[in-house]
Formats: sequence, C-alpha cells, structure tokens
Amino acid sequence: SLNNFNNFLLSCFSVFIIYLYYIIFLYFVKYIICLLNILIFFSNHVIFDIILLVKTYILTGGTGYLGSALAKRLLEQGNRIIFVGRGKENISFEERIYKEIENNEKNQFLKLVVAVEVDITDSNIIERKEFSEYKNKVDGLLHLAANLSFKKKDKENIFKTNIEGTKNMLKLSKFLGCNFYYVSTAYIHGKKPGICYEEKLKDDGRKFNNYYEESK
Repeated sequence: SLNNFNNFLLSCFSVFIIYLYYIIFLYFVKYIICLLNILIFFSNHVIFDIILLVKTYILTGGTGYLGSALAKRLLEQGNRIIFVGRGKENISFEERIYKEIENNEKNQFLKLVVAVEVDITDSNIIERKEFSEYKNKVDGLLHLAANLSFKKKDKENIFKTNIEGTKNMLKLSKFLGCNFYYVSTAYIHGKKPGICYEEKLKDDGRKFNNYYEESK
C-alpha cells in the first residue's frame, strides 16, 4: 500500500541521516585527534610558547615561604620554572622542590618544572652545562635565596650566600641574557630611624643589628 511505501521511505531516510551523522562524528573525532597531536608536537617548541605567551623563569629560594608561593602562582599561570638550589639532609633538591608544590601539583606541573642542583656560591656556576641550553631562552632570573641566620658565628656563610651568591646570580643572568629580579628585605633599615631610601643605602653610615641585615 501507499502508506507502507511511505513508511519504508521514511525508514530509509532515517537510516541515511543516522549514517550521515555517524560519518560526520568520525571526521570530527579524527580532526580533534589530529589537532591534539599537533599541539603535543609543538608543546616543546618556541612557536607554541609564543602563541600561549608562556614564559620561562629561573628561581632561587624556591623552597622558602615566599619562593614556594611565587612558584605556585607562576606555575598556575602556565609558566615554566627552572629551580636552582641545593639538596638538604640527604634529600635531593628535586625532591625538596616537589615537596613544596602542594596538593599533588607535581603531576599537574611536571612538564613545567626543572630542578638544577647547584650551590649559588659556586663562582663557576655559569660554566655548568645545565645552563648553557637556556642561553637567550629565559625571561627572567628571580633571586630569592638567602641565608636568614642572625647568629654571629654564621657571619662567613651569611656573607658568602647573600653577597657572593647574589653576585653569581647577576653573572648568570648576564650570561643567559635575561632580566634580574632581586628580592631584598625590610631588615636593610638597620638601626637608622625614619624613612629608608634605597639609593642612599651605601653612604648613609647606618648601623645594623646583625650580619643578615648588613649582607642584604
């Protein structure tokens, strides 16, 4: 009958539409997979970094209170961080870094983190092969590492870390061709009353309460 024929045509048309949607879906999936492969391929290339505005920073003091907070914020923004520092009490520097990245973010940010175990007081630090591959590829060196001891017996180590270590980081930033960002402290005020002007720190004859203040 005519009704049966119409129903047959309608069924055929429905099957055709379903098949068409299936083909479109398969092509869409293939397109997505292809796009993901392209993104993965370029994920370690400069072009991809430029598109996403990804920046690379070297960070000292990344295991400290301020340094770990800064690192967390930079990683959340998608930036890469090259942590520089030493191991401690039989714990490698890499382990110390991952310990500071809280809430199991080690896995989330694993591709964004590099740990270089080195003493910043090493005068030959720019000769380390770990840094040569980053020449002209770093956006900034963030120097937060410091010896925070107030003890008189630690004077030599305080000055070595806070003065010589900072000089070495300046040399490293120059070698890498990147900006240098130094985090100091309000302790540089020392015993001087009133307002502390940074440009007059060297010649105002101020006295300090401890070697840490003086070194900064």
